[in-house]
Amino acid sequence: MTYDALGRRVEQSQAGVYTQIVYGPGGNKLALMSGQTVSKVFVPLPGSGTAVYNSSGLSYYRHPDWLGNSRIASTPSRTVYYDTAYKPFGEPYAETATTDLDFTGQSQDMTTDEYDFLYREYHAAQGRWVSPDPAGLVAVDVAVPQPWNAYGYVDNSPLDRSDPVGGIPLGVAWNPDVPAGACVSLRRGPYRGPGPRQRPRRRELVFAPF
Repeated sequence: MTYDALGRRVEQSQAGVYTQIVYGPGGNKLALMSGQTVSKVFVPLPGSGTAVYNSSGLSYYRHPDWLGNSRIASTPSRTVYYDTAYKPFGEPYAETATTDLDFTGQSQDMTTDEYDFLYREYHAAQGRWVSPDPAGLVAVDVAVPQPWNAYGYVDNSPLDRSDPVGGIPLGVAWNPDVPAGACVSLRRGPYRGPGPRQRPRRRELVFAPF
């Protein structure tokens, strides 16, 4: 494997076949290449959908749920390309048609049974990351025990949190008032729970428009 200066995987060899990853300005996976030949291109659409292109042109559209899981994919001719459901930690079931797994916006393009997040791989059957949190001790909050496990996924709260890059301390609280785009900062979000304000507050991943 080959990584860039930001720690992102940019090339991988499997059985002598090399695949290169091209990233967009916001750090999102933009394309998979084989040398100068396009394998797949992922184009974000309004409403969090994705148009997927191959070397021949537009192939299909991904339609996500509230977490970004692609539950159904359709072709330009309005037929079903893929249909599935996901268990809380990303295990697929009730699959039909052409397999195109996409859990919280991340695919299994590089490694079988593992979703390719920006900074590490995630294994849905195990419900955990295959490598520790790259943030290290920054991800630990002494008042909250869940992030002490450097391999745990979103503090074991996968139904209302997601980790779009594989390295966000305490998971993510999505802010619907901020447009999707480039990740620009990680801050503590406003307190939303009951009780005194001295209780630990969860953190929000803040996005900015392109």
